[in-house]
Formats: sequence, C-alpha cells, structure tokens
Amino acid sequence: MRNQRSNKLWLGILGGAVAGIAISLLDRNTRNSVMSGSKNMMTNVKSVAKNPDDLVGSLKEMSGKLRTSIEQISEDVAFISSKVDEMKEVPPQVAGVIKETKEVVVDKHTNDDKNSASSEKNATPTSIQ
Repeated sequence: MRNQRSNKLWLGILGGAVAGIAISLLDRNTRNSVMSGSKNMMTNVKSVAKNPDDLVGSLKEMSGKLRTSIEQISEDVAFISSKVDEMKEVPPQVAGVIKETKEVVVDKHTNDDKNSASSEKNATPTSIQ
C-alpha cells in the first residue's frame, strides 16, 4: 500500500514537471533560449569528450589558484590576529601612561595651590591712609 502511494507521488511530481515544461515552451523566447542553451551544452560536452585532458588541466589550475588563495587568506588572518593581540596589550600600557600623566598634573596642581596659599599668608596687608 505504501509503495503505491510513493509511486503515485513520484508520478504526480513527474507529471507536474512535464506539464510545467510544456507550458513554458509555448513561449517563443523560452523555446529559443532552451534551444540555444542545449546547443551550447552539447558543444561543451562534445569538447570535453574529445579532450578530457584539457578539463583535467583546467581543474588542476583552478585548484592551484584556490590553494594559493586559501594560503594567502590564512596568512592575512594570522596577520590580523597578531595585530589584534597587539591591540589587546596596548590598553594597559595606555592606561599606565594616562595614570602617570594624571598623577603629574594633580601633583603640579596641588603644589601650585600650596605655593599660592603660602604666598598669600606671607603677604602683609598694606593700609591706605
């Protein structure tokens, strides 16, 4: 019983595909496109059948280019990764420099405030008569 349902399913799918193809081929542009595509495909198949070594050579060349590209991408990723690692180390260094700069500025400001306060204490008021 299950086998009959499966067969009916595949027959329905096949029938729908055939009907779809037939309907689409009613259009002249579609027919011309299918015919030219089929001719090109047959030409390519015949060419490969006559010269299989050309296909093998092309595949080897493409695989070599792909391998070279993958190696270059791998090197680029390694370079970027090393730069990211360097960037991770920079913030603690920058934070240290900023902290030192802050301490110097605060100390200088504090010393300037102390000096100006002590000079104000040592200054004698003058009276105007």
